[in-house]
Amino acid sequence: MMNFITRQFAGVVASAFQFRCWRSASDVYAPSLRQVRQLSPQVLQAQGADVHDVVDQAPPFFPIYYNDVYEVTLPRGHRFPMQKYRKVRLAVQEKVARLSDEERSRVDCEFRVSPLATKEQLITTHDETYVDRYLEGKMTEAEIRNTGFPWSLQHVNRSLSSVGGTVAAACAVCE
Repeated sequence: MMNFITRQFAGVVASAFQFRCWRSASDVYAPSLRQVRQLSPQVLQAQGADVHDVVDQAPPFFPIYYNDVYEVTLPRGHRFPMQKYRKVRLAVQEKVARLSDEERSRVDCEFRVSPLATKEQLITTHDETYVDRYLEGKMTEAEIRNTGFPWSLQHVNRSLSSVGGTVAAACAVCE
């Protein structure tokens, strides 16, 4: 039996490949810089590539998605530390901003607000009737208790942003 994390990861991967990252057999395949860098120098030379040109290229770009713009008002004393996500993002942004020129030459990232997941993406992992009840605030008391959070539109947007950012990050890796 798959545990919760495994199911979530499987759903994210399925969504990533289904919605943006899938390349059909008829598509022209162009390897990423990361894939080219993993080839041995002998393979690169055999293919007519200059090893130094490949290594000297810009670092691979990667987006960093965050969703702390969707704050959820929690009941007083709730154990979930909502504010930690903003603190972590700000600390990482500050660290990236303070990189030396040499360090910056190895890092090419951009911070982006996570997109909201679509219903179509959610139902790759969850039952459609459950998704509808969650989005519309029509969950049972047991379902609400199981999430660990009171239902609110704020929480729906936060959840959609969390899933959407994960799918977007998975897609970015595939590009």
